[in-house]
Amino acid sequence: MVDLIVHKFGGSCLKDATSFAKTLNILEKFRGNKMIFVCSALSNITDFLLETATGVADHHFDIEERIEHVKERHLILINQVIMDENLRQDAINFIETSLKRLKNTLYGVWEIGLATRSIDFILSFGERLSTYIYYTYLRERGEKVEYFSGETLIYTNGMFNNALPLFNLTEKTIQDKIEPVLQKDTFPVVTGYISANQEGHITTLGRGGSDLTATLMAYSLHIPHRNTYVVLWKDVDGLLTANPKLEPKARLIPNISYAEARELAFFGSKVLHPLCIFPMEKRQIPIQIRNFDQPGQENFTTIEATQETITGIVKAITVQDAAMITVESDAMVSLPGTAAKVFDILGNAGVNVIMISQGSSENNITFLVERKSGEAAKKALSQSKFFGQQWFNIKLDPNISLIAIVGAGMAYTPGVAGRIFTALGSAKANVRAIAQGSSEINISIAVESKDATHAVQAIHKEFSLGD
Repeated sequence: MVDLIVHKFGGSCLKDATSFAKTLNILEKFRGNKMIFVCSALSNITDFLLETATGVADHHFDIEERIEHVKERHLILINQVIMDENLRQDAINFIETSLKRLKNTLYGVWEIGLATRSIDFILSFGERLSTYIYYTYLRERGEKVEYFSGETLIYTNGMFNNALPLFNLTEKTIQDKIEPVLQKDTFPVVTGYISANQEGHITTLGRGGSDLTATLMAYSLHIPHRNTYVVLWKDVDGLLTANPKLEPKARLIPNISYAEARELAFFGSKVLHPLCIFPMEKRQIPIQIRNFDQPGQENFTTIEATQETITGIVKAITVQDAAMITVESDAMVSLPGTAAKVFDILGNAGVNVIMISQGSSENNITFLVERKSGEAAKKALSQSKFFGQQWFNIKLDPNISLIAIVGAGMAYTPGVAGRIFTALGSAKANVRAIAQGSSEINISIAVESKDATHAVQAIHKEFSLGD
């Protein structure tokens, strides 16, 4: 039986005629299998749309100029990759009709402000436009293809901007709409990132959400006796032992478990969407991360249900920019539920906590947030009725790096933490906070950002990750 392969192309894979031609090489490499193509927005378009939405709400931008920029960017691409006059005009008509809807929405934002729900609708246009261009490109080359927008396939809860899929409803919808297309030997071409709640309002799956779109396709269409896997085409060879900008000796990780990959994604690896692994692990479906510029290369990363005690104590190191906030007071010892109040206040302020550390004295709690959220987190706590009282001291350090050391072998090996601290001591990197989850496959350490590079290199060398 033929395989089902879900290919996901990021924005850097759809930038010009040369990159579009590379996708044809990929199609030929895997021809003979059933395939689905999931597309992201063109590079930087999502950021541009978000900037447009917030700027229009504040009356900072001219709407016509912003729409014209998006239109021009896509028309240039259409003229590069679609030669047939009728198909080119079809793509142009789609762009113009879509941008008319976007423009009307932006005029509404100008008049009444920017609702959370409106942001998702505005951001969805990046994937709509790029995917339709790619769909038309494949049509011109004689491929049997069908275009699908994600909101007709993936259903989520009502959490706009970072929605969570409703698995049962999504699975049934994808099976009902996509499987018949596959059986006709047609390639579905699907917008990444976009989804809808049960009321029909557009939601989005968070930054990098096209990865999640791809894995939801594979999850929903996985059937017995048909091999299924996802290929995420990136501008790197796969997952690396460290960021090569910090550690030049970083090397490719050929095989990694779902649990390890999930930790890397959560703690700052830009290669993967943090949630895309979950549906694949449930159905034991592999994910391949391949280099788009070298599609024939057989050195890539496979994420699968590998034996958790496979070679190597530490698999990889990630670094994430962060801000550290410490809430301290002798009164905390006698005040139950302090941590719960912290997270409730920060959650209401839209601030995500990425690490927590608390000493046994219980008179302080330290936590890390994304660096961009540091000031907002301190402000939310300082202005709250509970923590705004004078017996609480709230300190912010905006220049912190969160280093996550990940490896399944750590759970079975004593003395790993000691080796890490010895390496950091030799590098003269001062540890500001530490945390370890119950899974024992990750140790998270906060250091001052100026020490991050030396810290990563020291740990990388200690565990021979460059060998």
